[in-house]
Amino acid sequence: MPWGFESPLSHPPSPQAPLPGDGMNLDASHLKISLDEQDSWRRVMSVTIPASIVQEEERNAAKHIASRARLKGFRKGRVPMKVIENRFSGTLRQEALDKLIGSAYKQALASKELRPISEGELEDLQYKPEEDLTFRIAFDVEPVIEVGRLSGFVVERPMAKIEEEQVDEVLTRIQEQNGVWQPLEEGKPVEKDLVSVTITRLDEKLESSDESREYDLVIGSGDAIPDIEASICTLQVGEVGDFDISFPDD
Repeated sequence: MPWGFESPLSHPPSPQAPLPGDGMNLDASHLKISLDEQDSWRRVMSVTIPASIVQEEERNAAKHIASRARLKGFRKGRVPMKVIENRFSGTLRQEALDKLIGSAYKQALASKELRPISEGELEDLQYKPEEDLTFRIAFDVEPVIEVGRLSGFVVERPMAKIEEEQVDEVLTRIQEQNGVWQPLEEGKPVEKDLVSVTITRLDEKLESSDESREYDLVIGSGDAIPDIEASICTLQVGEVGDFDISFPDD
């Protein structure tokens, strides 16, 4: 399972926190480095650290732990190295690996002049006592984008053919949208007239009920069912009439 590993070049720590591997006597000449370019932005770096350097760093880690270890029967800083190695083998191994991988990754990036834009993902770590340490780290870099031709293009703009009927339709629509309604004092409404009506439902005795509603309708626009529009068109301005209206089932 890949480990998340922070790139020391793309994510520099604060001045108080040294880079991984700082202080180690390790440079790119000690390492075997190979680089696989999987995509224009994806790189996988394989690194091998010689066993001699791994063993030296393990001894340094053991000395570091010994200097601060407190074990019963021994004074601080006086614990035999063999006891430290047996008692803290897992801890000193992890401390050595952290420093080795961090320093090797830093040096490998510098040797290849790479500046990752993502955290490195540690993969395929191979570690056995007294053998070379190998690992791979995958990371992203800024892709190289090749810009194509930026000039010399010819653009043809098609000429739209506008028919006279289309012009008339637009003008009519503008007139309707911006027209001012003029009130009529007399006469019956015709198509496209705006009427304001009050419609009241009558009961079986042809007496008015409380169900009266006011409507503004444009004749012929489909705002009302045909029977209602036809009935309205028989009335003069201000006239009242009674009508039998058939409503559709839906």
